[in-house]
This record gives sequence, structure tokens and C-alpha cells, in this order.
Amino acid sequence: MEPQEIERDIICMLINHPRLCEKFNRTLHPGDFHDARYRRIFEATVGICGSSDDAPLDFIMLVEHMMTNEVLSDCGGLGYLMELASRALLQPADALPRLIEKLTKRVPQESIPADR
Repeated sequence: MEPQEIERDIICMLINHPRLCEKFNRTLHPGDFHDARYRRIFEATVGICGSSDDAPLDFIMLVEHMMTNEVLSDCGGLGYLMELASRALLQPADALPRLIEKLTKRVPQESIPADR
């Protein structure tokens, strides 16, 4: 599995399984994501999970947060987020720890800009 696929799959799971964000937000860090799109989406999920209100992350909240912070278009827009959310339906939530281990154990590489 390619590094970008791992990053994408982690983001997909966090979008569809919002409780996982709370569980893994101390394990993962924005710098673990080399693709700027996934890094920004991760930062948004952590920002919502870390907010003072105890509302769990959901897709609409993520989109609103990204629109408010003007990063939605940088991440591929609403259509791309919807694609990620639908892709996640194919993956079991219990696969996330294995993917995180693969992501955090890989050799560092150059960041991939969001506008590619």
C-alpha cells in the first residue's frame, strides 16, 4: 500500500467513524501526513474533537468547520470529502490502528502540496 493510500484511508475512517478521532488524536499528528490535503482534513477533525463543546464530530460539522476556516477548496472541495466519506464505508474501523502504525513508522518524505 502506497503512503498516500494509507493517509487517505486513515482520513476516510476518521470521517466515517468520528469516535476514532477522540481515541487516536494523541497518536497521530499533522506532520504524519505528507499530503497537504489530508493534513488539513486531519487538522480540522482534531480541531473539532478538541473543541470545548462535547459534540462528536460528524460530516456536516467537518464541512462547516472547513468552510469557516477557508480550507475546504484546498482539500478538494465538498465532492472530494463526500468521496472520502463513501469510500470509508468499505473499511472496518478496527483496521485503523494498523494503518496508523504503518503511517507513523514510515520513512519521512517531502510534503505533497495540496494543489497538485
